[in-house]
Amino acid sequence: MATTLLLLPVLGAGQRARAQPYPPSPVITGVQFYPATFEHDKAPGSDNWPITWADDDNQYTSWGDGGGFGGTNQVGRVSLGVARVSGPHSGYSGHNIWGGYNSDVPATFGGKSYGIISIAGILYMWVAPGSGKDNFISQTLYHSSDHARSWTSAGWSFTQAQGVVLPTFLQFGKDYAGARDEYVYIYAIRLKDASDLVVQKPGQIDLFRVPKSQLLQRNAYQFFAGLDAGGQPTWTSDLSARRPVFEDARGVGWNVSVSYNAGIGRYLLCTEHDSSPHGNLGMFDAPEPWGPWTTVGYWSNWQGYSSTFFWNFSPKWRSADGTDFVLVFTGVGAFDDWNIISGTFTVTPLLEAPGNLTASAVSAGQIDLAWTDNSTDEEGFAIARRREDNPAGPPTVTLTAYAGSNTPPTIEAAGSANSFRTGALVVNDRADTWTRVPAELADSTRLLAARDDRQSQPLSAMYTVELSGPATVYLPLDPRYGGGKLSWMDAGWSDSGLTCDSSAQAGWKIWKKEIAAAGTITLGVDEQQYDGMCYVFTAPGAGPWQQVTSVAADTTAYSDSGLEPATTYSYRVRAYRGGVTSAWCQPATATTLPAGEPRADGGGDDGGGNGDSVDAGADAGADEGAGDSGADSGPAADDGQAGGDEGGGDAATADSGNNAGDEASAGGCGCAASSPRRGLWLLLVVCGLLLAGGRRRTNGQR
Repeated sequence: MATTLLLLPVLGAGQRARAQPYPPSPVITGVQFYPATFEHDKAPGSDNWPITWADDDNQYTSWGDGGGFGGTNQVGRVSLGVARVSGPHSGYSGHNIWGGYNSDVPATFGGKSYGIISIAGILYMWVAPGSGKDNFISQTLYHSSDHARSWTSAGWSFTQAQGVVLPTFLQFGKDYAGARDEYVYIYAIRLKDASDLVVQKPGQIDLFRVPKSQLLQRNAYQFFAGLDAGGQPTWTSDLSARRPVFEDARGVGWNVSVSYNAGIGRYLLCTEHDSSPHGNLGMFDAPEPWGPWTTVGYWSNWQGYSSTFFWNFSPKWRSADGTDFVLVFTGVGAFDDWNIISGTFTVTPLLEAPGNLTASAVSAGQIDLAWTDNSTDEEGFAIARRREDNPAGPPTVTLTAYAGSNTPPTIEAAGSANSFRTGALVVNDRADTWTRVPAELADSTRLLAARDDRQSQPLSAMYTVELSGPATVYLPLDPRYGGGKLSWMDAGWSDSGLTCDSSAQAGWKIWKKEIAAAGTITLGVDEQQYDGMCYVFTAPGAGPWQQVTSVAADTTAYSDSGLEPATTYSYRVRAYRGGVTSAWCQPATATTLPAGEPRADGGGDDGGGNGDSVDAGADAGADEGAGDSGADSGPAADDGQAGGDEGGGDAATADSGNNAGDEASAGGCGCAASSPRRGLWLLLVVCGLLLAGGRRRTNGQR
C-alpha cells in the first residue's frame, strides 16, 4: 500500500508539519512514495551514494566506509569507493570499479565524496579528506577519463577557512545532456558549525558556476552574488563576496543534492533541517538554479526512516514526463546502505514556451514582436528586453591629463602591440607581460601606465580620459593587493567575473564600470601603495534582462516603442499562469533604425503605448472627413469605421476630384455648398486622407 505524503496538510504516519522556509510549490502539488518499492541490503555498511548518468549509459556513484556493492562494513571496506550501476530500475546491477569488494582496481586514496558528475565522458568528483568533522577540512576536485578506474587531482582545494564544505554538482541528463548553458553549477553548504556532522544553522547554501571546459581551473570559478534589479543572477570571482542562493533559518544539512527534472521543468534541491540524522527531509523546487525556491515537502521522520540524512534523485530512472522517479538515499544504523524508493509527483498542467519569436524594427524608436502561442490556458505573457552591444562600436579614448607618474601613460589602441592582449606589457616601465587575458576583452584599447606612479604623488595618481561614446571600463587588480575594491572606486564599479594572469602574478581580478555617454571621466589610484594601473575600454556590454510588460492571454504580438535609435535589443517571451511560468522562448534580436530614417512600415512618427501612432491634427481631420483610408496594414484595418460614418463611409482610396467631393458632401457634414468653401473643404479632406494613410491604429486606440 502506498503512503501518500501530499504537501500540507496531508501527511503520512510518523510525519508532522513543519514551518517551511519557502511557500508551497505552484508546480509540484503532491508527492507519493511507494514503500513496497523500498530496497536496500545491496551494500550494507556503505553510505552516501551521490549519483550521475554517464556517456556509456551507466550511472556512477560513490560510497564511503564500506565494501560497496556485495561488500559489508568489514568485507572490502574502503574509506572511499566508486561503483557503476547498470541497467534499468527494474533490473539493475551494481559493480565496484574503484575500491571495495571484488573491485576492478583498488582505491588509491581515501576521503568522502558527496558530488560526482559525468561531462563529455569525463567523471568529476569532489573529495573531502576524512570522516566526521574532517569532512570540513578541504574540498578537492578529482577527474577520471576511464570511467572511474583512475583519478587525478586538480591540484587545488576549497578550505574550511573559506566556509565551503561538501560541494555537489547540479545534475542534468545523460552525460550532462540538457544543461541550460555551457556552465557547470555547483552547490556547497556554508559552514557555520565545524564541531561535527550537524545541521548548519542558520542554513545557507552557496552556488558556484564554471565553464565546463574550465572545470579544473580554480580561477575560472564564479560565485553567486545575488539578483540584479531585473531578477537576473550576478556573479563574482571573489569568494568572500558570494551571497547564499538558498536559506533556511531552521538549518540545512551538512550535504545537499540538486538535479534538474526536464519533464517538469524544475530544479529539485534536497537537504536536511533542524537536526541530523533524523530523516528531516526538505525538498524544494525552482525554475532556475538560483530560484526562486518553493517547497515540495518539509518532513520530519520522513517515511518513518528516522536515521536518514542524504537524498539524491537518480538522473536515469525517471519517466519522460518527470512525474515518476527513484530516490537514492542513505543514513546510519539500518540505513547505512544503498537505499532506493520509487515515487510520483503530482504536478499542475505545464505551460509550453511560446515559439517562433520574431523582432522587426519599424522605426528609430520602435520594434514589433510576434510569436506563436503554444499554451492553451495561460493567463498572459511576460516580455523581457535587454540592450545589446552598442552598434557604434568601441569608443575612441583620448588621454587629456594625468598626475603622479614619472613615466607618461599612453593609450594603446585596439589591436596594437600593447593593447590588452597576451604578450603585451603589463606596465610601461617593467618587462612583465600578460600571459592570459579573457577572450571577451582580447585586443581591446587600454591605458598603459607606469609602475612608478607613487614616486611624485604619494596619495594618488589620476588619469583623465575623454570618451567618444558610451563605454565599459575594466580594471584588472593585482592579486597581491587583495583583489577587493580600491577606496576611490565608487558604487558603479562591480566584479566582472573575469580574471587574467601576468608573468609575475596569476589570478588578477577584473572590475568593470559602465559609462553611459560620451564625455570626460577621471580614473584614480587609491591612497594605498598601489601602482601600475591598467584600464581597458570596450563598447558597452549587453545590459541585464528586464521585464518590459505583460500582455493578456492569447496575445501574439506587441510593439515596443520609446527605444533609442540605431540600438540593438534582444527580446524573449514566456507564458504564465499564477505562480507557474513556461520556459523563456528563444530570444530574437533587432536593431532600431537610425534617427530620421523613414519608418519601415510607411507610417509616421512613433507614438506612445503599444506602438500606436498619434497625430491629433492629421488623424482628427481624416476621421471627420472619410474614416479609414484603407492604407493601414495593422491588425485592425477597419478601426476607422466610426469616423467614416461621420464623414461618409470608408473611403478605400484617397480619391481626388468630384467623386471624393460628392461622397464627402453626402455625408452631411453641414458645410455650405458654395464652390470656394466646398473646394477648401475638399482640399482639407484629401490632405487628411493622404496624411492618414500611414497612420497605424490598433483596436480603436490611436
